[in-house]
Amino acid sequence: MMRRLTLALLLPTLLAAAPPAAAPSADVTSLRLEPREGRTELTVAVSGGDVKWSDFRLGGPPRVVLDIAGARTGMGNGRFEGINRGGIASVRTSQYLPDVVRVVMVLDRSAEYTVARTADGIKVSFAAGSGQFQPWSSGAQAPVRTAARPQPASPLGESGAPRASQQPSQQRRSPARRITVTFENTAMRDVLASFAEFSGRSIVPGAEVAGIVVPFVEIRNQPWDEALRAILQSFGLAAVEEPSGIIRVDALANVNARQRQEALSTQPFRINYVPATELQATIQPILTERGSIATNATTNTLIVTDVPSVVEDVRKLIAQLDIQTPQVAIQAKIVFINRTDAEELGITYDLKDSRGSSINSMTSIPDASGTQTNANFVSLGGNSIAALGNANSRVQGPSLQIVSSLVLGRYTLVNFLEALQSAQLSDVQASPVVTTLSNREANVWVGERTPIRVVDVGSQGTGSTARSTSQLVETGIRLIVTPQVTSDRKILMQIHAERSAAQPAPGEIGVSFSNQSGDTRVMVADGETAVLGGLTVTEVTGTRVGIPFLMDIPVLGALFRHTSNNEQKRDLLIMVTPHIVENRP
Repeated sequence: MMRRLTLALLLPTLLAAAPPAAAPSADVTSLRLEPREGRTELTVAVSGGDVKWSDFRLGGPPRVVLDIAGARTGMGNGRFEGINRGGIASVRTSQYLPDVVRVVMVLDRSAEYTVARTADGIKVSFAAGSGQFQPWSSGAQAPVRTAARPQPASPLGESGAPRASQQPSQQRRSPARRITVTFENTAMRDVLASFAEFSGRSIVPGAEVAGIVVPFVEIRNQPWDEALRAILQSFGLAAVEEPSGIIRVDALANVNARQRQEALSTQPFRINYVPATELQATIQPILTERGSIATNATTNTLIVTDVPSVVEDVRKLIAQLDIQTPQVAIQAKIVFINRTDAEELGITYDLKDSRGSSINSMTSIPDASGTQTNANFVSLGGNSIAALGNANSRVQGPSLQIVSSLVLGRYTLVNFLEALQSAQLSDVQASPVVTTLSNREANVWVGERTPIRVVDVGSQGTGSTARSTSQLVETGIRLIVTPQVTSDRKILMQIHAERSAAQPAPGEIGVSFSNQSGDTRVMVADGETAVLGGLTVTEVTGTRVGIPFLMDIPVLGALFRHTSNNEQKRDLLIMVTPHIVENRP
């Protein structure tokens, strides 16, 4: 433990005594990405003198970092976003040290790789297994300064530390170099010197730091910026990064007091892709008590007034938030099938006496005056008989009707045979298509508004009054969807799909409404079809009406009853297919 502490204290002295590094003799000129024999190869073109390199992995997201020593970059601090080929999402280049060029390759997923020196540069070969893809080179795409998925160098800021009064409540894991170190009864100035040497950053301690001694701290494989912030917070200190990149460490009270005395600066920010009012609510919490923010709706501009360090933080935050979000085209298919099968068979009997009683519900006969009548006739003199069987159960709209009559003296037996078999099929298909931005709700509706009458019955004095009004009810096809494009180019959707229709209803109701809908939250890949709802409802209705006892006789009972079978099947299927609309220049 004492050895590590002594080595950490001697590192600045040893490095200061070392001879200055030679000027870089090689240039990093371009990048080239191409498939080769089932692997993905990224060639970093190097011209000039000889170079050395080192490489290592990082996670969250998976990355491979290549440091080329003895070189300088001719591409500047470039960020090549949207590559998305062969398992490589993006590439960043920077002059990490005066004689070291850093190339960071952001991967779609973790993959094995090898690094080799070639005649034209350094080649990094990935076992991506992604097959063929279109080659890419840095000359075909200009570097951009902001990325769709920004990866800050550390939670202390883009290259250091923000104000201690604005520490975020939740932070992603820092990609900074990891440090393992132990301090025991070490002055805080020496602790800061060790971190400065390890990170290559300039750290300046304030007057309040001189008397602080760290009793015991052991850091095991942690990002250096997170470890430094934890140590400073434990002793009431804060780190502030100056515009020059120097990290200044002082007591938290001194940092806040200095900010209160600092002159205010006003800076307008033109917002391109989101409403300025939405960003105003996001930025307001990070301003100091003296700061203010206003919006101009005409030019969609934010006007921020605060200390320069806060204004600079706002600028960095806007650069990460004001980005072009992808659009999503969503195609839905709603299929509704209604099948109805009906079978009815009915036999009715009417026994009439031409000179006596007669039941005339089915057929009419002449009355005493010779006029046809359907009224029942009852004769009180003599012997007479009349009968009616299954008369109240008739087939509605029969397809087959057979009438037969048998005359037996003064009696007539009339027989009605009615039969019906029908099949109805209703197939409704709708394919609404809607395009919307990520995280924006889209609503498409095709249908009609059906007026319905509403009767309000009230009382007034001893009587009652009725007042009727009309309401419009929307029916048809409706699709409401809110998509969200994730970082791995999948689509998370909140969907409501609905099909409704109005149909006549018996009685005084007038109209009834049928509705089929589905609500879900689902994640799918680009172009993948998701089945939101598959529902089959089968309704079977059977009716037997006839003459008691006779209708239950085996075989012959069919002559004395009326049977009705109705089967209705309703199928509902809702499918949704999203597509990410590429933003082409």
